Amino acid sequence: LDKHQSTQLNAALVDQADLILAMGQRHRHVLVSQWPSIASKVHLISPDGGEITDPFGGPLEIYQKCAQQLDEHTDYWMDRLDTESLIQWR
Repeated sequence: LDKHQSTQLNAALVDQADLILAMGQRHRHVLVSQWPSIASKVHLISPDGGEITDPFGGPLEIYQKCAQQLDEHTDYWMDRLDTESLIQWR
């Protein structure tokens, strides 16, 4: 991820996505408000519907807790996706 840069979500990315994971209900609401047609593909990353607090501007401990939660929930989603057909190495 050394070369990774964040990208602002836009209509082209939303249209390409099969699954969009949001950290909380507020994030989900903003996405669906912007693009109502994508409601069925926007899910909370936490399978139990729990909120993951956005750590922006918080202390290091909040970032670490957020990273741990995202790691845990990412594993949940990866176990449910057919990653063999999704990832194409070039």
